[in-house]
Amino acid sequence: MFFQRAVMAVTLALVVAGAARGQDIRLANGMPVPGTLVQAKPEGLEISTPTGPRVLTWETLSAGTRFRLQESYRITFSNILEGASVAERAALYEARKAAPAPEPAPEPKKKTRKKKAAE
Repeated sequence: MFFQRAVMAVTLALVVAGAARGQDIRLANGMPVPGTLVQAKPEGLEISTPTGPRVLTWETLSAGTRFRLQESYRITFSNILEGASVAERAALYEARKAAPAPEPAPEPKKKTRKKKAAE
């Protein structure tokens, strides 16, 4: 039983590592960027590279990387596919950003059981 669990844990770790490897940062021409993501900024991604920290602007990154990491790109992606202008996409982003957040779902009511009186 222990051996089966150990094999399952190792297999799961390898699958997760393989999936994470597919989440690399790519330039618009498809080339992967060596290094690790530090943070996403409004002007671009800050990346720790072997040559030192670097900020890549959003325009230089691939569509997949932008969709995963840039909020405004993700919100207006359907308009990008339709060919909307930059001004139209910016207006949509500001409208969605200013819209009130939806109210959270109410907490489910806990069922209470009436205890039967012992006879």
